[in-house]
Amino acid sequence: MRAFFSALINKMPLIALITGCSLMGLTDYDLVDCKDNSVCEPLNQRHGISIDVCMRYQCHPDGYGCVLSPKDTDGDGAIDPICKGQVEDETIFDCADNDKRREPKERESFDGLDNDCDSIIDEGVIAREYDDERFEADELFENEVKAHRVFYASASPGEADIGFATADDDVYQAGLAVLSEKADKSERSVSIREGGNDQSGYMIYNFSELATARASADRFDLIAAFINTDGCSQGQLRVGFIKEGYEPKIKMPQESNCHQGIEIDADTSCSNSGGNPGASRVAIASQHFPNQQTQGLIAWIGDTVERDNCGDMRNVPVQLLGFWLTDEDIIQVSDNGKPKIVGETRGGGRPAIDVWSDGVRGYFVGFSDENGSAVVTFVPTLPELNSRVDPAAISIGPLFEIEEGERADQIALAHTPIRDVCPDQEPGIELGVSWQYGCGGVQGGLRFAVLGFAANTRTFCLQHPIIEITTGDASDPRLVPTVVYLKKGFFEPGFERDGLTVTDINSGGWLVAWVGLHNGTSAILARRVAELDGELVDADEVIVLNREISAGEVRYPFLYNSQTEGRVRYIYHERLDTERFVGGSLLLY
Repeated sequence: MRAFFSALINKMPLIALITGCSLMGLTDYDLVDCKDNSVCEPLNQRHGISIDVCMRYQCHPDGYGCVLSPKDTDGDGAIDPICKGQVEDETIFDCADNDKRREPKERESFDGLDNDCDSIIDEGVIAREYDDERFEADELFENEVKAHRVFYASASPGEADIGFATADDDVYQAGLAVLSEKADKSERSVSIREGGNDQSGYMIYNFSELATARASADRFDLIAAFINTDGCSQGQLRVGFIKEGYEPKIKMPQESNCHQGIEIDADTSCSNSGGNPGASRVAIASQHFPNQQTQGLIAWIGDTVERDNCGDMRNVPVQLLGFWLTDEDIIQVSDNGKPKIVGETRGGGRPAIDVWSDGVRGYFVGFSDENGSAVVTFVPTLPELNSRVDPAAISIGPLFEIEEGERADQIALAHTPIRDVCPDQEPGIELGVSWQYGCGGVQGGLRFAVLGFAANTRTFCLQHPIIEITTGDASDPRLVPTVVYLKKGFFEPGFERDGLTVTDINSGGWLVAWVGLHNGTSAILARRVAELDGELVDADEVIVLNREISAGEVRYPFLYNSQTEGRVRYIYHERLDTERFVGGSLLLY
């Protein structure tokens, strides 16, 4: 823009620059420091130049003297549209010539203004929510947790729980942190230490993993799926119940067919039926329906808790089990505890479960298969439990392969509201899927795809092409993504109307977060994906959710929807000299 001004000035040397020896002899305007166009207004008045004329006396772009040039009231380099047809075609025209914060080349800011003059306010912008004194994320509660393994789960908007196992001389104890934005629920952390004997209804356990799901829609009762290594070093999957307000023990009633552990033979106390060496990487999700028992789905891989390989040459099963919580707080599982094998994997990542409750109810399950492909399937909602005897086996749909043979692992899922999808425009949802490929090393990274799921035919399609979220590096080989979907105000928070931001259900998108390197140090990073075209909102932008960590390690992050509309919360386990669960909130619109 300055080059344009200079070229224009050079074409009219006699009249353009008013100096002490000019025709007017107005030495007052031979200014060394001219930063405010109002200084030049007496010249416009003397020449009878009105406000609606394009060529006006204004400060030279470099600040010395008044110059006759195309109208630019705010001096931001963008010309008032009044000059259209009178200047060069490539001229940039302003949308608010009295506001330096608004012109076509300005970057959009989270300020309620249309900064880049595209008639859209705050599009694609995320602002961190923090006070004036602290930029970094807040400690979620008083904690110093040296976690052996960590698992996050979103209970409902504005709520989340964190399960973790801590190790002390190879004895693992479980901890559980429950976070809530509801006024009647405070953020809290509890420890779970199991004791007692068979007669008391409790068992002694050595925890190594813990995952939880809500046991009811209106209470903090929890279903807990965990890996027990007491007497079973390879890992035994068990399921129990934690009641709100009670001492945090995992109750395992004798009546439950989970009491002795899932996937158990009469002749053994470990999870090795079907030749499996053990169980690990457990995930769990639940649904709540009026006048029915809470139900849910559990997923895990059939290998020992020490498994941490991606691209391992040894295939192990990926297994599923449905569960119900009866009115007597007894947990029943599908097919008398016999797991359903949904596929095999060479990865070491946790399977992903996403619950769909507002359409054809059911569960989406994602994992990496034996070929190293990222795959998903749909598991319909379990039938209502009418009896404690022999609950039916779950049904599983066909697998949909997203990307073939790229050593995929660590899959994350999130879905949209109901809409028309796939080539035939059938009612369904879009499913955002992120996964690690190439085992996350220098030849790998993170990718993202948008799938369509047609409700009537229960089939998947690739709704938008696969995109690259980030590339891997040798120092951080395990890229573990987390995904959250925002229904609105994410990609285009709205068109300007009376100075307000207006949003609708078609302006949402996905946020993908992971741990990676930023400026040579480890940090929690994120990128935005628009739902309308399945592409990155800003291909050049990576959002840093926390300050870069100069030493130590940052554990995997988790995202979940805030109870407050227009916000999303993030959590991560930070490892420095001490270990803390910390997190923050992002403003979206």
